[in-house]
Amino acid sequence: MRGQLGKNLFVALFILNFGSYLLLAQNVGIGEPSPSAKFHIRTSGNYAFPILKVDTTGATIPHLVVIPSGNVGIGITNPSAKLHINVTDTTVDPIIVEAPTVPPTLNFDYRVPITITENSGNTLLEYQVLIVVNTASLISAGKMQPDCDDIRFTDFSGAVALPYWIESGCNTANTYIWVKVPNIPASGTTTIYMYYGNPTATSQSSPSQTFIPDRIFLVTGRCTDGANCGYTDNHTEMDNIRASIGTGTYSIDGSGYVISIDHGINPYGGDDQFYMRYRFLFIPTTTSNYSFVINSDDGMEVTIFPLDGYGGGLSTGHPFGAHDVIANWYGSHGPTGGCGTGGTTGTRSLTAGQGYWFDVMQTEWFGGQLARLCVDNGTGLKTFTVADFPAQIFARRYTTPEPTTTLGTEEVISPAPAVDTVFYIQRLSGNVGIGISNPASKLAIKGLPTYPPDTSPSIGCICVTQRGNLWIDADGQCDCQ
Repeated sequence: MRGQLGKNLFVALFILNFGSYLLLAQNVGIGEPSPSAKFHIRTSGNYAFPILKVDTTGATIPHLVVIPSGNVGIGITNPSAKLHINVTDTTVDPIIVEAPTVPPTLNFDYRVPITITENSGNTLLEYQVLIVVNTASLISAGKMQPDCDDIRFTDFSGAVALPYWIESGCNTANTYIWVKVPNIPASGTTTIYMYYGNPTATSQSSPSQTFIPDRIFLVTGRCTDGANCGYTDNHTEMDNIRASIGTGTYSIDGSGYVISIDHGINPYGGDDQFYMRYRFLFIPTTTSNYSFVINSDDGMEVTIFPLDGYGGGLSTGHPFGAHDVIANWYGSHGPTGGCGTGGTTGTRSLTAGQGYWFDVMQTEWFGGQLARLCVDNGTGLKTFTVADFPAQIFARRYTTPEPTTTLGTEEVISPAPAVDTVFYIQRLSGNVGIGISNPASKLAIKGLPTYPPDTSPSIGCICVTQRGNLWIDADGQCDCQ
């Protein structure tokens, strides 16, 4: 025992007297010549005395003790568990854990609550919501960077960052920002926060984090209305179909995400009297004149649709402006071969890094089918696929109608954020509180999550009897029987 004690003492003295390298690291070791923590104790053997003890003069019970087994005691001499707390003072609670209500690492001066209302009756997961913000007023007031780089979004807790992409309009009254919201309850609301007011923040605007990369959204359905679908003759008829998708005779065959606009069949239904609508965000990496050519059976058009007509979902009007029709091939005809052999050619100058929402419609009345879009960005005409334009094509989710947003009142963030009790054990009763400091039951929880922590299926319900017994009802019925 003495030999081991002398060894530990020698190493400790060696560190204190000769270990100049430790002064640089500012670590202290006892029994450990290379401490990996600010205070590192290493022992061997089973001592009859504590490794660490903290008490006051005259105290019979130590405030803190660590014994050779590694057990830690608070208010007890011989802890029998890894953490053993014995409170003899009835005015002291055994455990209180507090955390800031707003994470201090955000370092932003302001935030605004944004209430999102779900309107379709469906629970929406990872949904891209369009938010319109007057950043001009914030920038002119000196509250936001002129380039909007200090904009951030979080969930209601303020602790979980949400992906976002600023599409356009920074320093204007209508700045359009897409935010991916993890959960919006059916016919309900959820609240997120927009933060700003950090002069050193750099932009985290990211289309790849906000949208579905390298995918094109496609919806198909029935088109039996001869006035619009019988060999569609013009853009007005195409718009009539767009506004009617999912209603009346324009029922939906199916929808999903594809990697090209090149379909010889309807992937979700029959090949006569139907429509196909492709939608995607295109962010080119090269500034150039892009030529678009369509080849179809029957009518088809390729357009740019401002802000993807957000609001209507699958069926759209023109809330942010009319389509820009780039190329078309209306009427009755059949396909005429490969790229560049049918339809009309349209050219648009596209800027690298700027987003363009494309909306491609095709209808088939009778007798075969083809929907093909070809693009030339200066390197030759090619079928439009994600492989030819990697990391430039993005898709989003749709519901009808889409969520609406309401911006609340600006809040000034205190430099020293308030703290909340996140975990609490009550003295005398032993009641446990999560998010509450005065639990009236053995387990009291305040602030249930607004959405599940993941999207995996639930296995049942927790059932609680009047006597306080708990069990999991895992039969899927959740009737607690």
